Amino acid sequence: MLASAIDVLAPGLSGGLIEARWLQTDGGYAMTSRVACEVALRLATGDRRPGAHTPGRLFGPSLAESVGAHILANGA
Repeated sequence: MLASAIDVLAPGLSGGLIEARWLQTDGGYAMTSRVACEVALRLATGDRRPGAHTPGRLFGPSLAESVGAHILANGA
């Protein structure tokens, strides 16, 4: 796994605060294509809710983890 890291803003778990997280991936381009496929698969199988959402908001951290990213708290 390469040391690529992506700064991500996500809904906070405590009181709706925004928290920064880092994702360690094998590369941004490779992850982008895997995320697009994973989102399409989840939507096609009915894993959705009404409204407009970003993929991260709709599926949460499990989306990044399902395509092989490792979530690093506070960039650690």
